[in-house]
Amino acid sequence: MSPPVWLTRLLPLALLVSAAPADDLATTRWQIASHLYLLNWGRFDEADWDARIDYAANLGFNALRINVWWHEIVPDRASAERGGNWAALDHCVDRAAAKGLRVILTVCLRRPADGLFFGAEDRVLNLDGQPDTCWDGTTRCSFASPRFVEALRFLRAVGQRYTRQQNAGQILAIAPLVTREAEIAYAHDTLEDYHPAFVAEFRAWLAGRYEGSIDKLNAAWGTRHPRFDQVPAPRDFAGTAGRDWYRFRDLKTRQFVDSAAAALAGLPNLTQPYRLVLDYGNVGDPMAQRRGSVSFTFHADNPVVWGIKQNDAHDYDQRYTGSLLVANARRLGKLAFNEYFYDRDPARYPGRNVVEDSVGEITRHFQQGSNGVSYVGVSPGNGDLEQIIARLKAAGTWSAPVTVRTVDQATTARVRLSELLGLGGWQIKERYFDAFFAQGRSQVDLLIDNDFDDPLLPALQL
Repeated sequence: MSPPVWLTRLLPLALLVSAAPADDLATTRWQIASHLYLLNWGRFDEADWDARIDYAANLGFNALRINVWWHEIVPDRASAERGGNWAALDHCVDRAAAKGLRVILTVCLRRPADGLFFGAEDRVLNLDGQPDTCWDGTTRCSFASPRFVEALRFLRAVGQRYTRQQNAGQILAIAPLVTREAEIAYAHDTLEDYHPAFVAEFRAWLAGRYEGSIDKLNAAWGTRHPRFDQVPAPRDFAGTAGRDWYRFRDLKTRQFVDSAAAALAGLPNLTQPYRLVLDYGNVGDPMAQRRGSVSFTFHADNPVVWGIKQNDAHDYDQRYTGSLLVANARRLGKLAFNEYFYDRDPARYPGRNVVEDSVGEITRHFQQGSNGVSYVGVSPGNGDLEQIIARLKAAGTWSAPVTVRTVDQATTARVRLSELLGLGGWQIKERYFDAFFAQGRSQVDLLIDNDFDDPLLPALQL
């Protein structure tokens, strides 16, 4: 079966050459040990963390990823007045560097809405008006709340704290996160954000987009709204109204990325600029439209963004997810990363074999040209992980150079972003990839063309 003609466009051969940065960071295959929490209900177990860091180094990892939770560093007013509780994170960053591990700091910009930095009135709301919640008691501040700048100030404080390590080349990247899954940009299971300030900003944006004419909006939307301040936020992405809603959410995500980049720029005594990694649940799975991650090429088109990361489930097809991520990352000159989430239960894996399935999953990430894999579950005594790594090393996969993608014009398709918004389930894969894979292709470039041309929103001022 041949791909439909309308899927493909011939590309200049120059566009098929990898645009990744030509430096050792881009050619290194990054094996990243990922750890989620510094504190155990407020307590730092130094011996446990030392053991984890040493274990990762001894297994041959070359990077360590630490989730930095805002509410762990600044849990209350007393800690805020002291400037934050940094000792545990300081220890881990320095120990990792001493063991030869580069550090990725994933900065989770969530905390309880206790009024210290933002309150209940600032929380993100879903389409049913329910506030964002999480089992750990944290929530997120709406991008449109004036208090969201407090989150960016904390991100800047992280950058300021580790200026010395950044200048010394010990920090690989910083990833700013907001969702309860420690990702960006919106929740995967519902539509956000229907906070009144967000909707009001959307209405003002619509007024500018339609030149102040409610008649022009109604003509485009097929509606009869009397005024812009009475236009409701759409509940899906259907039609022109839905595309406008998606686009505004997308612009607010890009504003967040641009604001995060600006917050880390120009720090005192910084001689090596920070690199940002954008972390998504997945860029092409059935939840990609809701979380906004299908627009990753638009979000990442900021010079400070160095890499893009996604998280596959064990039963995802890495040929598809890897092709989609890596092809577009290469086009932008960015690095691509995936996450492997260890689970000891064989039933969680498609072949019911923890080691065999994991080796296959990780190998396929690298076969698609991924620059690195982040492993969740790197704790002493993980015999499964030790077997997995031994298998990867024996096959030459662990320390091989980054795979060069070998697609050509015959295996390249281009699609407009607007065409992806109405697709559900696995329709992106089914419509744009499966025909190529049916021909035995191992790599396919689906290049997403951003066909929205709205001006960017200005970065938030701190």
